[in-house]
Amino acid sequence: AVPRTPPPRSPNPSPERPRSALAAAILATTLTGRTVAIPQPRQRSLSESDSACVEQECFEPYATVAQLRMGPNWKLDGSEESHIQSLEISDNYCEDEEDMDTYLSDKEAESSCHSNGKRGEDISIRSRKAWGTMTKEKFRELKQENWTLNSACQALAQRVEETKQQMEELLLKLKSLEKENRKLKEASEMQREEEAAELLSLREQAQELVDENDALKMTVHRLNVELSRYQTKFRPLSQEEVKFSKCSFAPEVHIILFKILQIT
Repeated sequence: AVPRTPPPRSPNPSPERPRSALAAAILATTLTGRTVAIPQPRQRSLSESDSACVEQECFEPYATVAQLRMGPNWKLDGSEESHIQSLEISDNYCEDEEDMDTYLSDKEAESSCHSNGKRGEDISIRSRKAWGTMTKEKFRELKQENWTLNSACQALAQRVEETKQQMEELLLKLKSLEKENRKLKEASEMQREEEAAELLSLREQAQELVDENDALKMTVHRLNVELSRYQTKFRPLSQEEVKFSKCSFAPEVHIILFKILQIT
């Protein structure tokens, strides 16, 4: 017999795969003595779950060994021994075939892993491209939004500067108005003080005039009293009194009276 060289294993350990359908059928026939139907060969494109399902399937025999034998005293002859030897040889062949299937399945797994890796790389490249496109679009949108915000910020800054200038102008006007109001208050206070002083002087003058008027009134009253006394004391003689005096008194008396009147 030729020594069997085990096929090279993949670096990635793969899960244990089921035996081939042919080897399973021959082994079942040898052990149980039942003749079973050989199913169709397994397709290479089946997945591991499909192979597990195939392993779990039960194949019904076309006929049992008891039905094929002639009787209970049936013994094995040379042909049957040769048949058993051929079954052993076929079993060895099936084991070789199983190893080859394992090798091929490992190769298929490696190729599938390689294809899956390539597919994953393609997907990652596509995702990177899509992510780059989305990032570029997002960057463009953010740039546009940033430009809009910068424009709005510049407009607001210009409005703030204009408002500051207006506030400074208003503050200058307010200061000038306060200064003018202060001057007006000082002028009004000074005018009020002058008016108060003038009013006081006018009151003093009026009081002086009142006092002078009172003095004049007293003087006039005194003069009137003196005049009335004088008139009463030195009243002139009437015609009757003159006639009486001429008749009753001597001329010397008349002359004396006239002199007294002149003296007074």
